[in-house]
Amino acid sequence: MEYNFLNILGLMTGTSMDGIDISLVHTNGEHLNRLNKNYFYKYSTKTKKILTSILKKELSFNLKRKDYLDEFITNEHYFALKNLDILDSCDLVGFHGQTLYHDPKSKISVQLGNPQKLAQMLNKNVVFGFRSKDLSLGGQGAPLAPIYHKFIMETLDIKLPCCFLNIGGISNLTYWDGEILIGFDTGPGNALMDDFMSRIFNKNYDS
Repeated sequence: MEYNFLNILGLMTGTSMDGIDISLVHTNGEHLNRLNKNYFYKYSTKTKKILTSILKKELSFNLKRKDYLDEFITNEHYFALKNLDILDSCDLVGFHGQTLYHDPKSKISVQLGNPQKLAQMLNKNVVFGFRSKDLSLGGQGAPLAPIYHKFIMETLDIKLPCCFLNIGGISNLTYWDGEILIGFDTGPGNALMDDFMSRIFNKNYDS
């Protein structure tokens, strides 16, 4: 089955909470054309402090004020996009939000962000809830990473089987042998270094 190509605007935040990665690509879900339209929206010092303080609170406390937190995260994404010229040319926005709590064994993942509000603010269709849907189907809540890693392996014509280790705030691994595609988190990555730099040197990360 063939799918139409669309201009997809992807938004991603990580455990480092340093800002929002933005990328516009041309894809039909199977094939990808890079448009070299990549941006980074850096969080202000105030925003980062707010996000850091949120994650230090008990989950039950944060859930009681989730509507406020959803609006806060949504507004940050709107500010990141409102002045970009790529907004007019995109057909669809992929909105990850900010992870508040993640427990794949219990099939629970709580993301901050209001996709309906962002869709209204941008006047664009918004796709949201990647993690929760993947968890309900037996995954670990990161459905996009293995697919993209598989794409990289095929693009570079790497001999299979192959493992791809992505060291973000939390590290994750993808395995692809031409038939079986597996992806899962392996444990802490740069998040530990970020914490060390913050506590010892009062810096966000080791450049």
